[in-house]
Amino acid sequence: MCPPILEPVGILTAVREELLPISRRMRPHRWDSAPIPHSHGPLGPLSLRCCIGSLGGVQAVAARSGMGVVRAQHAAQCLIRQYHIQCLVIAGFASGLRRGVSPGTIVVADGVLWPASSPSEACNAGESGICLARPDPVMLDAALHTSASSPVVAGGILTLYELLSDPSAKASAGNLAPGAVAADMETAGAVWAAMEAGIPWIAIRCITDGAHDKLPLPFDRYIGPDGEVSRARLPAAILRTPTSLAGLARLGVRSLRGAGKLAAFVEELLQNLRSRQ
Repeated sequence: MCPPILEPVGILTAVREELLPISRRMRPHRWDSAPIPHSHGPLGPLSLRCCIGSLGGVQAVAARSGMGVVRAQHAAQCLIRQYHIQCLVIAGFASGLRRGVSPGTIVVADGVLWPASSPSEACNAGESGICLARPDPVMLDAALHTSASSPVVAGGILTLYELLSDPSAKASAGNLAPGAVAADMETAGAVWAAMEAGIPWIAIRCITDGAHDKLPLPFDRYIGPDGEVSRARLPAAILRTPTSLAGLARLGVRSLRGAGKLAAFVEELLQNLRSRQ
């Protein structure tokens, strides 16, 4: 007999595009905010804006952290402490590192990896200098039996500080962590917070750019204080690089579809966990 799902469940994404389709599936829901410790913007401390409701019949609190591993760590800590989160689902976009892990693929993390140089005390790095954390086995099994989206791949997710903008950078990341099939900039930070709090977690990512794809713009240059890409600065960037427009449109479509698949997957995952009670 599997243990019952622990409520409320925290759902942490990085950006608005990932969060909104999830929040739209929550019934009923309301929005709340909580100050994030150690975070500051031009107008003072930043707040974590959260959607509170039920998803898949499970009480949940969903929020976005902004891009970057440190933002994810601080946002997850805030989410867990402020709303007494009992288990954490980390969801969002990622880059594919292997052939076959193409845009639209859902990656269920059977492990989360990060370089030992990252500021985490939860690191038991081997000779490779890469740290590894494993998700909760019950949540992992439920995720692997979720069929809301396809294709679904189980593999490692590598968290880095930099955006992987071209195939050569992705190839280097793949060589750094042979067990990783995807890379992002947030998952490990949220994992550190969950491990610190002693709560179970699972990470789910949807691929928006494959191993051989080049990003149309260096998005990390345009990140604002809230960890989102500044839309106000993008038009000037496009004017400087007009050839990026087609790539931006393609990435936008992939992201829109991926966010919808991700939301459906997370909802069915929670339904699966609830049915195991």
